[in-house]
Amino acid sequence: MKIEPSETKRLAEALAGLATVITEIVESRLRETAGQRKPFADETTTQFKHAGNGETWVKKKEISKHLGISLRTVNNWMHRGVLPYVQMGRAVRFKISLIDETLRRRTRGGLDH
Repeated sequence: MKIEPSETKRLAEALAGLATVITEIVESRLRETAGQRKPFADETTTQFKHAGNGETWVKKKEISKHLGISLRTVNNWMHRGVLPYVQMGRAVRFKISLIDETLRRRTRGGLDH
C-alpha cells in the first residue's frame, strides 16, 4: 500500500491540529487548578506558625545551628527518637524549648538545673 504525498500532508495537519487541541485542554486545566489551590509551602507554614504559647516552629537547619550539629545528625537523632518533632507531609518542624528540655533531661552527670 502506497501513501500519496497529499495523504501524508493531510495526516500531518490532522496530527498537528490534535496536538494543539490537547495542549489547549491541558493548559486550561492547569490554569483552573492553579487558581483553586494555595501552594503547599503556604499551607504548611500557616499550620506550623502557632505553637500554642507564641513560640514558632523551626526547621531542621535552625535546630542544627541551635545545637551546633550537622543536618545528618539531626536526621539520625530524629529517627532514633532523641529529638521530638512534628511532621506534616514532607515538612518537619521543631520547638526549640521542647528540644532543649528533652536534651536537658537526657544529660548525664548531674546537670539538672
